[in-house]
Amino acid sequence: MIDRSLSSRVRWSEHGRSSSTIVLVALPLHTRARSYSDPASEGRSRLLPEFPSKRDMASTALPRAIGTFEELLDLARDAIIVRDVDSGAILYWNQGAGALYGWSKVEAIGHRAPELLHTRFPEPFETMLDELVRTGAWSGELERTTRDGRHVVVESRWNLRRDGDGTPRIFIEVDTDVTERRQAETTLRMVVDNAPVLLFALDSKGVFTLFEGQGVQALGLEAGAMVGHSIFEEYRNPPEILERVREAYAGRAVAFTSRIDSVTFDAQLAPLRDEQDRVIGVIGVATDVSARIRAEEAEHAVRERDAFLSIAAHELRTPLTSLRGFAQLLLRRLDSAAALDGAAVQRLTGRIERQTQTLGALIDQLLDVTRLNAGRLRLDRRETDLVPIVADVVAAVQARGDAHRLVLHAPPTLS
Repeated sequence: MIDRSLSSRVRWSEHGRSSSTIVLVALPLHTRARSYSDPASEGRSRLLPEFPSKRDMASTALPRAIGTFEELLDLARDAIIVRDVDSGAILYWNQGAGALYGWSKVEAIGHRAPELLHTRFPEPFETMLDELVRTGAWSGELERTTRDGRHVVVESRWNLRRDGDGTPRIFIEVDTDVTERRQAETTLRMVVDNAPVLLFALDSKGVFTLFEGQGVQALGLEAGAMVGHSIFEEYRNPPEILERVREAYAGRAVAFTSRIDSVTFDAQLAPLRDEQDRVIGVIGVATDVSARIRAEEAEHAVRERDAFLSIAAHELRTPLTSLRGFAQLLLRRLDSAAALDGAAVQRLTGRIERQTQTLGALIDQLLDVTRLNAGRLRLDRRETDLVPIVADVVAAVQARGDAHRLVLHAPPTLS
């Protein structure tokens, strides 16, 4: 297609009426055409372009090109600054620099950037300048202060330009604002460093490429301590860890709980995939739940204790009830006018004695529980005759009242 805006500057040249080829010549805006006679064309006039002289280009085309170039630079969102190598003065300042730092082009040009922007360098400025002159480039992060007092972090890239004899003259600086990204990274770092988690990543061969988080300290290690080590060598035990890692390499997300030394972790693993959906590694997060597990174990121990005390109270109440019954029966016999039956008194006092022995045995069992918790329980196994035990139960129940008479049919002993 032909740009219609150039139609007024197009001239036609015809090479013989029998030719079907037409040549179009588009003349630039500043090009003039002149006519001359060509003997070969039998005196017909032809048009040739007359190109501008160097003086014309300097006075028209070059300023226009420079203006267009500056307009293009002003479209860039990054800050673009040109600085003199010797003096450090700002020679050019695009609109992106004005938007980032708050100073207009007129206000900034002529000033030195370190003083204007209160720049904090990651290393001595002379060292940075030496690298720029030696290699032709420098890049790194700079901390600066804007006109309204805000602190910003920029990724700064410097490129050197030399004059015709190779002397360094200017350098072009391109700054990208990464303040929000750095703040997000700082916040994430604070979360990782203070949360009871362990973040890790494995490459395709199971080698740690990331090992961070407070959970690292719980294992007695430092951040990054496992980087470069294989999980298949370092965490063979407990075996379920490697089983779950292999599941993640097979493309499945897995969750499990595992204990390493004295630390218990809830872990989640997920496969890391590339653009072709191939598994190229594993990422994982493990949360230290040791405190929760200890709390659950303590709560379980309290429940067990309460259950035991309930049973113990019931067991203690039974012989105490029997003791009280036998004592009341004996008192009734003593208060009655009838003569005391020596055999009956002996029988009642014998049963009282056996109930006191039962109480002593229950107290020993309570002590056994204490020894069991301390790991010092010693079992004392022996044969037991059930007939006396059942007889004591029948007698204890009978002692509670005379409304019914209980009779036990059993041999004197089973031994």
